[in-house]
Amino acid sequence: MDQIARTKFNDVPTDDQTTIVFSQERKVGEIDVLFEIWIYERVVKARSLIFRKEDIQHLQNEDLIKMITEEMNYFDVKLSEVNETYVFANFGYQILNEFTLEPIED
Repeated sequence: MDQIARTKFNDVPTDDQTTIVFSQERKVGEIDVLFEIWIYERVVKARSLIFRKEDIQHLQNEDLIKMITEEMNYFDVKLSEVNETYVFANFGYQILNEFTLEPIED
């Protein structure tokens, strides 16, 4: 990715109870995103695609969710606007055993 893309996500907000276990800049279609896998309070593991609002302002929420579903092959996508700059698309939620950090099967 070019220098502009690498600096697009330098100020993504973080949460004290969340541990980022993987983070990578990539593209979804033609849109730059930050892909993260994270664990919240040792009991929930999920994935996020983080978009800059300016890059997706032309898309309706339904179109963005459809694009993510097709690209990532997950169907539980939830969008959240965390501030005036970023939109998080969270998906792939798993409940973890807080001691082993292994997924708990239903």
